[in-house]
Amino acid sequence: MIKDTISKVQIKYSSINVQKFAQFDVADFTLNGENDLEYVSDFQAHINEERQEFGVTSTVRVKIISIDEIFCELKVTSMFLVKPFDIIKIDKERNKMDIPENLIHEVTDIIMSTVRGILHERLRGTKLQNEVLPLIAANKVLPT
Repeated sequence: MIKDTISKVQIKYSSINVQKFAQFDVADFTLNGENDLEYVSDFQAHINEERQEFGVTSTVRVKIISIDEIFCELKVTSMFLVKPFDIIKIDKERNKMDIPENLIHEVTDIIMSTVRGILHERLRGTKLQNEVLPLIAANKVLPT
């Protein structure tokens, strides 16, 4: 990760794609307090050089701890237009990219908020519809 300050970078959503939402058949359960849910997240970054887009595919699994089962899974790909795009350094030979830390944090905050809203909507009509989904800041989950 590049730790440069990026004060004049513009980012905006170019697309949001819900690739998967699955609610699984689980044993009958009653939530045992607010600590009975576990949110497991995975993020994969990718780029589209031609369109000058930076993207992240995020997968979130909601686990009911008391019955040790996954209740649902949501997979969302978020693509962002980034200007200037050359702040992302691409090494094709090593299949790597260096992304400014500020950009990663900003995009992660946006993505986590978006995924939280999609998950809230998809959980309507389920036993989890009234659960308050956690607010998580990128600086709490990403290395510095």
